Amino acid sequence: MEERYRSMIVVDLMLTRDNKENGKKEILLALRKNTGYNDGEYELPGGHVDEGEDLMNAMIREAEEELKIKLKIEHNLNVPDIISSFRNLDFMISMRFHGCLLALKYGIRTCALSYDQKVEKLANELNIPYVNLNTDNDTNYNLDDVFKKLLCLDKRQLVNKVESINFRFESIRDCLTKIKNKKNNTWL
Repeated sequence: MEERYRSMIVVDLMLTRDNKENGKKEILLALRKNTGYNDGEYELPGGHVDEGEDLMNAMIREAEEELKIKLKIEHNLNVPDIISSFRNLDFMISMRFHGCLLALKYGIRTCALSYDQKVEKLANELNIPYVNLNTDNDTNYNLDDVFKKLLCLDKRQLVNKVESINFRFESIRDCLTKIKNKKNNTWL
């Protein structure tokens, strides 16, 4: 059996809509099934980037595979564009431990949206908003309250708190910058 390419880079989609009945913003979550990992739990749709695939095409493919919807690229960003624009974010919602840490390292106000205990532990340690997606959890979250807490976070305090956590950010950055573009055999 041929071994499957395993990228450490993943894409997650945050698709939102305005609920016309109550005026609130809604986030589309996918229910995991038949994966062998956290089946029955909700998460942002997404997955690993395939070998030679750029990030935007990976998001389009994942939307079609997981949600059966077609997306189109309006503005294609390459990896250097994404890394440089990342620092300009006002806030981030992340389901992954390393995504939360990387955002907080740059002082980006972050909300952890996950069912992962290590993400919950990080959110509690750093006192950032956390939404538990575990289906056994009966808590109802008011996203307006979550966003209010998010906006109150002090960027300098976040950076100082993250400095105490031992995590190799360089490996993520290096992996992002080495995604190979198969079309013209160059590095993005």
